[in-house]
Amino acid sequence: MKAMKHLDLDHSSIFSELRRVDMFQYFTDQELGAFIDICDGREYDTGERILEQGSMDHELYIILHGSVDIRKRAGGKTDIPVSVLNAGDVFGEASIFLDVARTANVSAKKPVRLLFTTREKLFAYCNEKPHAGLKIFSHIIYSLLNKLSAAGAELARERETMVTDEDMDRLKEMFPSLDQLIGEEHSPFSE
Repeated sequence: MKAMKHLDLDHSSIFSELRRVDMFQYFTDQELGAFIDICDGREYDTGERILEQGSMDHELYIILHGSVDIRKRAGGKTDIPVSVLNAGDVFGEASIFLDVARTANVSAKKPVRLLFTTREKLFAYCNEKPHAGLKIFSHIIYSLLNKLSAAGAELARERETMVTDEDMDRLKEMFPSLDQLIGEEHSPFSE
């Protein structure tokens, strides 16, 4: 497996790739060119770790090509699949707004090309170009709402498969009660 490599941000090739990303559809050429200037790029091979759960940084990532697996470490054991993000999706949004550790592991599901920027560069860009900043933050909000909706749907599916009151009643019928085990006369609840 090859290690992550830095991506040469040739304006003409990156420019055309970004035009296909929803976040940048309505950017002027000048806004898009200036955005590329605040970014760096990386390429990762399949299976390569991009972000480590618990690590701290303040970078926002945009997937140009390929896909990533988002997995959450549960109880220090195995990684539980959370979602797959594809070209045009963003991740790392929370670190742009908050000083929090990464909440999941992110790895390349397929070979992936990423564009990323730091909190400081992004905020400076948005202050200099407020119309572009509004477009970026609107897209980030939309992205977070979609992720929240997907998480809510997953929770609802999990709850549907959880034990119901009827299941508990059936289980209770299968085992003797506490009174039956110790005898009615010795029960602390009898008078």
